[in-house]
Amino acid sequence: MESADFRTEIEHGLTYLCTFGLVDPIREDIQLTVNAIRSADSDPSAEGSGSSQVNIKMVTGDHIETARWVGI
Repeated sequence: MESADFRTEIEHGLTYLCTFGLVDPIREDIQLTVNAIRSADSDPSAEGSGSSQVNIKMVTGDHIETARWVGI
């Protein structure tokens, strides 16, 4: 957690330019794909056992709380 002094220092002299939104919907079949990867199974409709050597990671520039919420 950053201190108030740190925020004041890095935010000094900034100019607000705009706000925008981005919609990036999750594909409907993503859970099937994740299950297939986790189980190393060629049948994506099968429930994975979780014993695969594949680990799924998320890389994002979002705020940590947003990333945690999305990654659930």
